[in-house]
Amino acid sequence: MDRWLKGGHFNKKPVTEESLSTQSVEGRINDENGSQVVHRCNSNANGFINPIKKCKYNESYLEMGFSETNDCQPQCVICLKALPNSSMYPGKLRRHFEKTHPDYEGKTTDYFKRKRTELLAVQNKIKTHVQTDNENALRASYMVSYRIAQKGEAHTIAETLIKPCLIDIATF
Repeated sequence: MDRWLKGGHFNKKPVTEESLSTQSVEGRINDENGSQVVHRCNSNANGFINPIKKCKYNESYLEMGFSETNDCQPQCVICLKALPNSSMYPGKLRRHFEKTHPDYEGKTTDYFKRKRTELLAVQNKIKTHVQTDNENALRASYMVSYRIAQKGEAHTIAETLIKPCLIDIATF
């Protein structure tokens, strides 16, 4: 309780003498017992361990040709490459833009906004088609199971008779 009153947070853990040697290390470390321990943390000046924060998308990244994916990753609107979240810094995004797309360097923000809307339109169109195909396949599977149950047959008939017939139908 006193940690919350002093620091305002329950989830922060104070740094102990044992963790001082590992506070700035990320990755796998062997401890005294010989077992591997994964440390992913940073410590601040107060001696509390902070979890590593993910970078957030900023609308100014669109000037460099990057939009945000559903997974909170930067995606280049020109080559459609999704970079990892660790690359969501202006310098890293600018480096990708200047090295891989030097001919787009003079383009305005409106150009990249148009490219982003085109990308979103294509993604929505693909999502709609895939979703309807999946729904139709699920409906067909349900109807086959329902008719087998109505006839009182064993469900193994679907594997031995109906599945090969459906595979033949799908190949034509």
